[in-house]
Amino acid sequence: MKKFLWAKAVFLLSFGCSTVFANQSFSVVNGDFENGLTAWNTSGAVRLETQAPLEGKSSVILGPGAGSLSQRIEIGSGNDFTLSALVQSDHTNGYVFAIRFLDKSGHEVMKVDSLNDIHRDKKDPRKFSHFMEAHPLTKWMEIDFSKDASPGSVTVDQVKLEMTDENAADLKPTCNLDEAMQPFWLGKRINREAVLMLSTNGEPAAGQLMFHPTRIISVQDYGLTTNYSEGTDYTLDGRTLVCTASSRMTQVRSENLLKGEYQWNVVGGKQVMVTYEHDDSWNHPIPGFLGDGLPHTLGILQKRAPLTVVAYGDSITHGLGGSRLSHIRPYLPPWPELFVHRLKEIYHDRKIQFFNSAQSGADSKWADTYAEPMVASLNPGLVIVAFGQNDFWSIPADTFSNHIANVIKTVRHQNPNAEFLLVSTMRFDPAYTTNAQYWNVVGDYATTLKAMTGPGVQFVDMTAISGWVFAAKKPKDCINDPLHPNDYLARWYAQSLVAALDPSSGKSSPPTEGTESDTAMFDAAPFAIPLPEGNGLMWEDPREIHSVVVDFAEPIPAESKLRIEYWGSHWPKEHLPKDQELGNGWSGWMELGNWYNGGWRVADAVQSISGRSVQFTFRPINEHEFPSLTNYASNGRFTLKVRVASNQTFPKILRIHALTDSTLTDRSVRIAWEHTPAKSEVQAEAFNGRILNTTTKGSISTFRVRTAVNSDPNTF
Repeated sequence: MKKFLWAKAVFLLSFGCSTVFANQSFSVVNGDFENGLTAWNTSGAVRLETQAPLEGKSSVILGPGAGSLSQRIEIGSGNDFTLSALVQSDHTNGYVFAIRFLDKSGHEVMKVDSLNDIHRDKKDPRKFSHFMEAHPLTKWMEIDFSKDASPGSVTVDQVKLEMTDENAADLKPTCNLDEAMQPFWLGKRINREAVLMLSTNGEPAAGQLMFHPTRIISVQDYGLTTNYSEGTDYTLDGRTLVCTASSRMTQVRSENLLKGEYQWNVVGGKQVMVTYEHDDSWNHPIPGFLGDGLPHTLGILQKRAPLTVVAYGDSITHGLGGSRLSHIRPYLPPWPELFVHRLKEIYHDRKIQFFNSAQSGADSKWADTYAEPMVASLNPGLVIVAFGQNDFWSIPADTFSNHIANVIKTVRHQNPNAEFLLVSTMRFDPAYTTNAQYWNVVGDYATTLKAMTGPGVQFVDMTAISGWVFAAKKPKDCINDPLHPNDYLARWYAQSLVAALDPSSGKSSPPTEGTESDTAMFDAAPFAIPLPEGNGLMWEDPREIHSVVVDFAEPIPAESKLRIEYWGSHWPKEHLPKDQELGNGWSGWMELGNWYNGGWRVADAVQSISGRSVQFTFRPINEHEFPSLTNYASNGRFTLKVRVASNQTFPKILRIHALTDSTLTDRSVRIAWEHTPAKSEVQAEAFNGRILNTTTKGSISTFRVRTAVNSDPNTF
């Protein structure tokens, strides 16, 4: 970004240090030296200067002769910071101001210094200031000032660290991440699409949805804490929501937006979030499955072996513009974290390790320079490379391409098996600038990245995807500011990358019309029988249910105190092994339960309410329900029946979704008949799936089936 290109990172010497444990303010202790040298470690020629300090009552002087001054602060990783200091030299250039990054064992993983990276302020030549993100393995930052034995001296004062904890406990997401990751292009339900209610020329504020809704499930504020009502707060006209005169919805007036070149309008957090059903189809290319081009990564995921994923990009990849880094609800994690979260769920692989090495303000030149310390040193198996939003101001497409190629070369020099997902940058807000050169070069970057694909290097075109989304809606529906996505567009990023490694969500052709079960999670409800007493489901065979979503006809009263119950008998004290075949060590029969012998149990579950829907996500069975089962922590409930219950009256239930940990994939089945049948005689039904289409040619019938798959042979 033109105004936001910041300093970069390198290496230096180390000195002894004093250790300070910092709280969430992450401050330098006694950085103004008003308390003498308290909290600082010194060596050699170091003394206080109180006669003519740079500021305040005291400064520190190094020299004449060699001397050093240092302090160590526990900061952890994942946070941007700015470190500054006043440094004035007197008849010497033999000094260095350095920042060392140390891991949990105290080993140095990276350095930056004033010889190469930390620059003086243009307005105050006494001041050094450096902005960056700590190395992903950082536990400690060590601040070092050192002078060699040359004549002269160096005066130091006002050492300041500015950093907030972007991973604090109170920034945990308040929304359902699995729901957030359901692909926008699959199924007939859209979860939390962002709409900016914009008023133009004094007209009522309005905003447009991606698809034509057949039913609005909920309209909420950006933080998902306030529900708005049709008729009271808005009306619906086709795809357009229109604010009523008395609407409580956040609205933006066009005349209040800054106009002209490079005007920085921040609209993040002002959108409303709409969940709805529709019968339309996504009319653009669907983010494709690229796993065949990433064989090493896919093989590791399928084996559930350890995999290290590193995200390497600019502020978009760091998460700027999203609600967590904005410190507003629902605190959605940055899109690379959502991507890894979903991979863990799909492949049931908790051995995926993730590092975010993104740097706000970074361009592809920075990426080239720091690929070794920020990426290769982490020995990744999969690297997400996502630059471009800081490049288009000045870097030609061929130079950009060379920088990215060098990143790949550097990482593969250390790990030849490393694979890469190259992600082109999103389109900026077209209102930000009318300079067509900038718009065109972003497209050129995407073209050069696509040309780099091959074995182990694949491409996700967020430039095209963001352009299609902008065309279907307003760009300001999707952004926090002109250059950064809001939570909605960040989810497009994450979902598109998941599609690259998930056959059930990344397809080469538009999905066939279907039900809400056309998502990554298999819904067992369509294969259930309604409970005779109502408000529940029952199956002929036990199902391993992981989450239950209940859609109501009316808003849910706060006093309802809903709970989900499941039918239990022998399970979980008797249970089948997870993810393995029953070998010779197993014999005889195991009681799986029946409809009549057993009883209702209240499930230990987390509830999340979205409009007229409630999702119950089960906690591990041994967390509260059966704490004595120390070696069995199933997040599912192996049961024949589930039901919704409450001690209070609750609204009518429209439908119940019973989600398992199975996923959906498309398969083809061929049947060869002894005698050629008439086409009208060929009929088929799918168990745990559905028939998408049937073709019969001669004596061969081919059925395209969308079916549930699961790596666990003992569940479906």
